[in-house]
Amino acid sequence: MEVVASVGGALLSESLKLLIEKLGSHDFLKYFRQAQVVAELNSWASLLKKIYAVLDDAEEKQMTSRLVSIWATELRDLAYDAEDVLDSFATEQLQRKIKAETASASTSKGFSAINPRTLKFNAEMVSKVREITVRLQKISAEKNHLDLKEIVGTKLPTTTERLPTTSLVNESKVYGRDEDWLGILELLRANQTDVDVSVIPIIGMGGLGKTTLAQLVLSRAKSEFDVIAWVSVGEDFDVHRITKTILGSDGSGCNDLNSLQEKLKEKLSGKKFLIVLDDVWNEDYQKWVLCRAPLETGALGSKILVTTRNSSVSSIMGTFPPYLLKELAFNDCLHLFADHALGTTAFTAHSYLEEMAKEIVKRCRGLPLAIKALGGMLRGKQNPKQWEEVLYSKIWDLPETNGILPALRLSYHHLPSNLKRCFGYCAILPKDMEFEEDELVLLWLAEGFLVQRKHSEKSAKNLGHKYFHDLLSRSFFQQASDNPSRFTMHDLMNDLAEYESKGICLRLDDKLEDTASFPTVRYSSFRRHKYDLLQRFGVFAKLKNLRSLSALPFTTYSDDFLSYKVLLELVPKLKYLRVLSLAGYKMEELPDVVFTLKQLRYLNLSGTDIVGLSELVGELFNLQTLRLHGCQNLVKLPRSIGNLINLQWLDNSNTVSLQELPAEVAKLTNLTILPKVLVGKGGKGFRIVDLKNLSQLQGKLHIQGLCSNFMNIQDAEVADLKGKQDLDDLGLEWCTDSQCSHDETVEVKVLNLLRPHWKLKKLSIKFYGGVKFPVWVGDPTFAAMVHLELLNCRKIRSVPLLGQLSLLTTLRLSGMNKVKEIGGEFYGNNICTGSSLPCVFPALETLCIEDMPEWEKWSCPTECFPKLVELTIGNCPKLIGNLPNSLPCLQRLNIRGCQQMADLPETLASLSALSITECNKLILRNGTSMESLTTLRITKILKLVNLQEVMIHGLGALSFLKELGIDDCEDLMFLGEGPLPSSLEFLRLNRCPKLEKFPDVLHNLTHLKTLEFQNCQKLVSLSERGLPSSLSRVWISCCDSLKSFLISNMNYADNRNAERPSQLEELTISGCSSLTILPSTCPFPGSLKHLSICSLTTQSLEDLLHHPVLPLLTELSITHSPELERFPERELLVLQTLTRLRFFFCENLRSLPNQLPHLTSLRLLEIILCESLESFPEGGLPLNLIMLTITNCKSLKQPISDWKLNRLTSLKRLSIVGECPSTQVASFPDDEGLLLPTSLTFIHIAHFSELKSISKGLMHLNCLEELVIWHCPKLRSLPDEGLPPSLGCLKLYECPLLKPKCAKQKGEYWPIIHHIPCVAIDTGEAYSYGWSEP
Repeated sequence: MEVVASVGGALLSESLKLLIEKLGSHDFLKYFRQAQVVAELNSWASLLKKIYAVLDDAEEKQMTSRLVSIWATELRDLAYDAEDVLDSFATEQLQRKIKAETASASTSKGFSAINPRTLKFNAEMVSKVREITVRLQKISAEKNHLDLKEIVGTKLPTTTERLPTTSLVNESKVYGRDEDWLGILELLRANQTDVDVSVIPIIGMGGLGKTTLAQLVLSRAKSEFDVIAWVSVGEDFDVHRITKTILGSDGSGCNDLNSLQEKLKEKLSGKKFLIVLDDVWNEDYQKWVLCRAPLETGALGSKILVTTRNSSVSSIMGTFPPYLLKELAFNDCLHLFADHALGTTAFTAHSYLEEMAKEIVKRCRGLPLAIKALGGMLRGKQNPKQWEEVLYSKIWDLPETNGILPALRLSYHHLPSNLKRCFGYCAILPKDMEFEEDELVLLWLAEGFLVQRKHSEKSAKNLGHKYFHDLLSRSFFQQASDNPSRFTMHDLMNDLAEYESKGICLRLDDKLEDTASFPTVRYSSFRRHKYDLLQRFGVFAKLKNLRSLSALPFTTYSDDFLSYKVLLELVPKLKYLRVLSLAGYKMEELPDVVFTLKQLRYLNLSGTDIVGLSELVGELFNLQTLRLHGCQNLVKLPRSIGNLINLQWLDNSNTVSLQELPAEVAKLTNLTILPKVLVGKGGKGFRIVDLKNLSQLQGKLHIQGLCSNFMNIQDAEVADLKGKQDLDDLGLEWCTDSQCSHDETVEVKVLNLLRPHWKLKKLSIKFYGGVKFPVWVGDPTFAAMVHLELLNCRKIRSVPLLGQLSLLTTLRLSGMNKVKEIGGEFYGNNICTGSSLPCVFPALETLCIEDMPEWEKWSCPTECFPKLVELTIGNCPKLIGNLPNSLPCLQRLNIRGCQQMADLPETLASLSALSITECNKLILRNGTSMESLTTLRITKILKLVNLQEVMIHGLGALSFLKELGIDDCEDLMFLGEGPLPSSLEFLRLNRCPKLEKFPDVLHNLTHLKTLEFQNCQKLVSLSERGLPSSLSRVWISCCDSLKSFLISNMNYADNRNAERPSQLEELTISGCSSLTILPSTCPFPGSLKHLSICSLTTQSLEDLLHHPVLPLLTELSITHSPELERFPERELLVLQTLTRLRFFFCENLRSLPNQLPHLTSLRLLEIILCESLESFPEGGLPLNLIMLTITNCKSLKQPISDWKLNRLTSLKRLSIVGECPSTQVASFPDDEGLLLPTSLTFIHIAHFSELKSISKGLMHLNCLEELVIWHCPKLRSLPDEGLPPSLGCLKLYECPLLKPKCAKQKGEYWPIIHHIPCVAIDTGEAYSYGWSEP
């Protein structure tokens, strides 16, 4: 039997309490008397008080009585509707007040509150009030029939004020899993030589501790692996997201899956990695094959650890037998419970609770999540009656519903009512979605969950943070595994929130079937798709009482598009919306209908491409949060923003194009967050003095546009930064020299008066024009300062005293053009002359000094930088003096553009990474002092001819070196004859055009995994004695003189007698015109999976296909082979494992083999710049192709209809580019819709010079999402029937006859394309709403 969500202790209790308080408000009653409904509302208050009195009884009886459950549901819906009516009254009242004030300020006639719109509004509200009165009377009468009674006496409190707990830290404590950890470790150390990548599945029910065990394994075993990664997968097995997460920062700026996978393959190639895929649900084998492809390049011993509840997942992904995780043993459960409930693992001091604890633990059935939830619920409660209440609750007797244990439902049941409401709202969050604390608190605020009680000292937002941490401490939330500032919900907790909020919260997903059962939904969310069309949102049109509509995740950067019709047609139906998040969509503007949402409290446009906001935004009088983070095209804000008197959070951070801040922002006295302030010039716009009104600002404040020409000095003092105690991050940025002139005297005085409060943690000062800093910069009284930046202060002659900032961890100095020496003034008086002052910079970990053109000398005391981990010195061409000698903790040293520097410190015992760029070659001579160095990068060292001459002991002395990169050393000819470190794992030489010979030592590098030689045009040979078997990736490109490349020491397909089987999986050889490919006797190892090779002839390709290891290849790329004329027929059939085949610049290749269709594993086929190719095989193309690319094959004569594309029922992406006889068609595809497979999602055609029309057959492609048409000069028409309804993206380039017909509002085809989310015409950018033309 289902239990209604949030009855009694949560939604109803809080909602009715709030309604009763509002009904007693003097302001409300005053307005309601005007609306002539005071009698009705008095009856509301009376009835609600009586109903409120029996809610505790209803909460108990609903568990066993379906009638009570139905009654509670009806009451809940009534409470929402009543609240909506009261909010409408309040909004109308506020609107009249603001408009009256505005009118009285602009005219002497005043403002009349009585007008036709007012009369209409009053009539509508009277009708709604009476309707609710009838419903309320009915519910009150039913209360009596259900025998609901007021519980007499004091109910045992369900909560007590909780002392600060350590539950968050204790979350990482693990009990009873030592045996499991050892079992997984044994599997991690076991090698499987017969699989491409080893996968260990951990299987167990939800909440059993699979994730915790995986975290434990990752923490304890990471030292045994080169690369580690954690991916929280969840129900949506998104290959793109998983790939990008594993790449981490290496994947930034790249959104194409193919490019991401290429990068990931390069990153993992030859590396021993451990990747955890947590909480996997995927049962689609093809998705796993696609995801796995770049993971197959890792070194032997690489492992993927998968946690899942589903044994089918294990069957699909696992290469090891699944590790079955069992329930936690009873004693371990008891320890875990005691730890969370009492803060200790023993009951010595609480023996009277032990027996009850044992009974509670037994009922949790060995499930750690349930134990932690109940333990957290009882934390701080030592009254036995409270424990008895938990032990003997009726919830234990309810059946397990949707996999949710009664123990978890009990933990929810005993939450305070305010926390129940907040937690239930989290049902809109998808499983495994990470979220920020601030984000959730702002949503709670907008929904009215954070109600300040009278005489409370906490602000509503601070109250929200308290609620959040209460839920966190009770294990309803947990920290994300890789980011301590983000949080997640365990799947079972997510299920619990969804169950308890059924009928109120709705997550739209692609599996949603029955929407008729959700007529009362108030809160909803959906995951963004690449292209979101109107038809996806049909369900929302039925949810007319919806309060929350959020696109998730709240990611600010994406390439997702939303059809503007969604907003135009959906928003007007959702007049009670309080929350609207469109974050991440690429849209230029908002339609005006959005600004008719009078109840809106939260509007998130972060990461969109909006240029500006309409003045109508000033009509959103209730708005509390406006998020514009990352709106990089935003130019200005409207002046009407001053009407938003309830606005607390205006996030305009990372708005690089924002040019001004309107003066009206000064009216927003409730603002707590305003990260970016632009000071107007000439008295226009926002002034520095206006900050005095914003006394509640906290967090981050960066002031830009400070200019001495347009400032009154005293305005800086009136701004009162010192009084804003809650600011922790302050930026002060003056105008650049090109923007205004600088008055040195004025700027010194201004900066002195802009002194912040001593609690400040971060400070940044940029383009300051004074000759010195005021004494407060670096003052030791700023005891909380951890981060300091002084940038482009070009007139400063000496750096300020900073060495006594006791907590400073990061310091960056840049652009101080007149500083010549850094000495005692930097550390403290006389600090460099032997004074016994305490250690300076005691906590500094990162120091960066850059762009100091006159800096010559650096004097350092002995006790300096004791904890420095990273040091960067960049573009300091005159610096001669030594670096600090005593840097015991330095791990990373980067020196760039310091041509006069000739020495490094004598000893760098902890240094692990050294990068030297554009420096004197002599700086490399200290190699023997860096015993722990693992990474060395040498770039643009002029006049470096022989590396051994400057590194006297040679590279071989760096016995722990793992990565060596030498780039852009134009004079380098020799590395020397000495050995290279045998520890090397990565070796790259790039753009060393004079390098002729590489030492014949590669065969000795038994740990080498990746070898790259690029653009070394004079290099003749690489290794005369072969390459080490440890290599997994070799990339040789643009080495024109290379004649020999011997890998004969590698082991081949039959390597049973080999002591060390080869690990080579990827071999790329391109642009090496002199290279004799390889000896004919077994040149390739049996481990080879990916081969890219150039300069093949027909005969050499035939020989290659006879090689015994070719049947194991998965990728083959043949490039720059002008002598290749045909592809051997019979030999092709050996490539049965091939998934990717690519021909690039084989200009004389005339035909493809007729056996090509028999490559049943082939998924991707690319044929590029094969100018002699005339036709495809008679039997067509491989039937299982997913992607087909044909580019610039100008001799291709075979009609497209003979390509038999319609047989490729798995084909997703089709690209045909380049003029040739095959593309000389007047219409594409065909009228009957038989030319192309209906599976296509992407079509790209270009240079169809005779194409005049897109045919109606395109309508048959009901999966088509993207259509790109490029350079079709005669194309003039689209099908009259329209385009496929699934189409989300249309891009037209260089189609001059079609372009005017697609013009916005005016074009002939506007009616059939205006619904498409992404449209681009002759521009590289595309936008969803209001898309642009140049």
